[in-house]
Amino acid sequence: MTKSTPHPPVTDPASPYESPDSKKFHKAAERALDHYLNPAAKIMATTNEPEPMYLANPK
Repeated sequence: MTKSTPHPPVTDPASPYESPDSKKFHKAAERALDHYLNPAAKIMATTNEPEPMYLANPK
């Protein structure tokens, strides 16, 4: 025997990712997580070449 709820809660049929504010929040959260939890990507993206301003003998 199943027991049905007399007054089920009303739910919003729209996805939480469809509103512009939540999309901005989701993108910002992804950037923050990548910044704090994935520092290797930033290290790999930098070059090891010295700045031209600090070269003693520029080419």
